[in-house]
Amino acid sequence: MKLMVESSVRIMSVRIGEQLLGLPLNVVRDVHDVTSIVPVPRAPDAVLGLASYRGRVTCLVSLARLLDLESAPDARPMAVTIAWKDHAVALEVDSVEGIDRADSCLDIIQLLNSAFHPNPNQPETTHPVSGDQS
Repeated sequence: MKLMVESSVRIMSVRIGEQLLGLPLNVVRDVHDVTSIVPVPRAPDAVLGLASYRGRVTCLVSLARLLDLESAPDARPMAVTIAWKDHAVALEVDSVEGIDRADSCLDIIQLLNSAFHPNPNQPETTHPVSGDQS
């Protein structure tokens, strides 16, 4: 059995506060404004609620809360719907920065390292890409 490897990876850059994050473009289905949200009782803190996007009820999750990051106080949140297997979820982000192309794993590591800033809310123990001790 042969393993197919993409020679190039496209990444959607999103921002939460000062953090720049990348979502693989092959899982991104839609980008839209955050609309009215119906709260879900007893849901985890990161789950903002349910919202209707393109006629489908979708769970809206705060990526900031999920990753313990601070959102920008003046942000106008956007929702990025991603699909994984047979499921879709909308991730609330502060902004969508654009689409980047990485031609190799080394490019992805370089992209990550150039945009890496430690999470100020968590003690830093290892570098997320290299695994080296700080």
